[in-house]
Amino acid sequence: MPCNSERLRHVGPETARGKIVQFPRNRPTMPGTIESHVSFRAPDARSREIRSYLAELLATQQFATSGRRGQLLQYLVEHTLAGDADKITEYGIGLDVFQKPTSFDPRIESVVRTEFSRLRQKLKEYYADEGRRDRIFIDFPPRSYAATFTFRNPAELEEAAAAVPQPLPKTRPALSLARRVTALVLAGLAPILVALFALWREHARNDASKQPIHAIVVLPFENYSADHQGEYIADGITEELTNDLAQWRDLRVVARTSAFAFQGKAEDVRRIGQQLKVDAVLEGSFAREGDRIRITAQLSRTSDGYHLWSHSWETESKDLLSVQEQVANSIAEAIREIQGGSPPTIHAATIDPEANDLYLQGEYQLNLHTPESTKTALELFQKAAARDPSFARAYLSMGDANLNLIAMTALPAQEGIPRVRDEAQKAIELDPNLGGAWATLALITYSWDWNWGKAEEQFRRAMQLGASAGTHESYGWALATRGRFAESHEQLRMAEEQDPLSVSSAYDEFFTYNFEHNVAGQKRMIGEMRRVQPDFVGTHGLSLVLAVQQNDCRTARSEATWMNLHYPTVPATQAMLAYAAACAGDRAEAMRRIRQMLALGAPAYQVAIGYALLSDKDHAIVELEKSADAHEEQILYLQYDPFFDSIRTDPRYAALEKRVGLI
Repeated sequence: MPCNSERLRHVGPETARGKIVQFPRNRPTMPGTIESHVSFRAPDARSREIRSYLAELLATQQFATSGRRGQLLQYLVEHTLAGDADKITEYGIGLDVFQKPTSFDPRIESVVRTEFSRLRQKLKEYYADEGRRDRIFIDFPPRSYAATFTFRNPAELEEAAAAVPQPLPKTRPALSLARRVTALVLAGLAPILVALFALWREHARNDASKQPIHAIVVLPFENYSADHQGEYIADGITEELTNDLAQWRDLRVVARTSAFAFQGKAEDVRRIGQQLKVDAVLEGSFAREGDRIRITAQLSRTSDGYHLWSHSWETESKDLLSVQEQVANSIAEAIREIQGGSPPTIHAATIDPEANDLYLQGEYQLNLHTPESTKTALELFQKAAARDPSFARAYLSMGDANLNLIAMTALPAQEGIPRVRDEAQKAIELDPNLGGAWATLALITYSWDWNWGKAEEQFRRAMQLGASAGTHESYGWALATRGRFAESHEQLRMAEEQDPLSVSSAYDEFFTYNFEHNVAGQKRMIGEMRRVQPDFVGTHGLSLVLAVQQNDCRTARSEATWMNLHYPTVPATQAMLAYAAACAGDRAEAMRRIRQMLALGAPAYQVAIGYALLSDKDHAIVELEKSADAHEEQILYLQYDPFFDSIRTDPRYAALEKRVGLI
């Protein structure tokens, strides 16, 4: 059976960049929204008088029956009195008063503007009637969230009183007394409540900051661009942040495959934390409107959903490159403040905006995983490298695209592998700290050059620079072929931790258990793949491998029949039918399927297994020699593959093991 071709993609580029601004303090201003232009701190005596009056005002019928409007008024007044009026933003009000999620975009959703407009109108109506004689007027200047306070002298109050018809004495005194009592109580409690709330919030923040972040996932950034043309940028930001944070040795970062399983799903961060076993979730959004872009990001703790950190940034489209770099560094710094340590310093991979845009488009196409999109991706990466010849990640991604084309049989390995080697070496020449390039080079050095000593040095260099899940998978797979099973399991389990919703690590670990003749382990990996991805076709192939080796011919036939029903023209289907027939003792049917495998150009290693099951040692070794000639990756299974236990003592077999560097 073929080894996991997904591994080729997983050793891909490790990138990222960005910027944003913290809130609720120091929130960014945004063009087209109302902002405060006044910031002062009222004298203590005045502040107490204003708070006392505010308590009276909130007890009136106009505001007592509209809780949210009263909360908005109190929020704005308290921030103004605290001297924070210049930091009030529409976005911050949405989160703090209206409990909006961090994806809230005030340019799209007008709830804050609407409620603020209603608040101003309510104040106007109040002061025109019942509040005409109030000693303090609260107002808001045009396009400002900063409150202004007008103190009226006794003469003005008497003039206002004379201009207003007096209410009936039998009702007014009772209402006034009730209002005064309520106001006095609220006035006395307001400063205490404000202080207690501030103390609680600070305590909560300090308590949150004491809980370290050992593992994190970057969820797919939402694209809020009206024309959806920013999809590739949103995905690119997500992937680059993932790869950049993965350079932090003390931080486990969940891989793209698992993170993107939540794309478009409104999943609670606590549930995500349970599924991915992470301490924090980073989520955000991207929006482009004309020549303006906006990026937001939020870091939340998964144990209780607590918001640890949030940022937002708006700039011109031409500055996307610098914004990406600042986003990544801002997030790394936020994590450092929570748990300490030394985050990696992140630099833009290119200074050319057009090259960066071409690269992001290429990554988007590459992740569509079709031959056509992969070819398009390769062309985009080539254009990016032409725009900026120092763009190391563009060369690395060119190697990824060529590896994928080889895996899809859209590019002959003899033609593609030299390209991949050159592209990985060029990437390392331009950026020696690019871990993905070392991992790609290690895979080529081992699987194509059969130079294990040099390949292991390259694998270890990749690990030092921050190994991705794909790097752990590749190294774990290679260790299994060398008989270093305990180390293989360790690497593949680390890969599973980084990419828990991918079947790749379980697929590779099946073969580690297979080489050990560990049946229970193989069954466990098959069960894990079915749990993670029930429709994964590779599970049927591995189930058949185990069934044939255990002489469970009924299961083997069932799996082969399923494969023939769903994928009748695939060479692997003919291999499964041949193995199932050989297991059942139907030599004629097995040979018929082997001939079909040869006609379809099936890998020689798979043909060799068919002959070995028929005890045809000579033809099996001939096919294994062809497999070595073609540098098929599976030829490195020779030393431990149970399918060849019956012919392992043949001198020709030992010569093959030596030829490919296994002994």
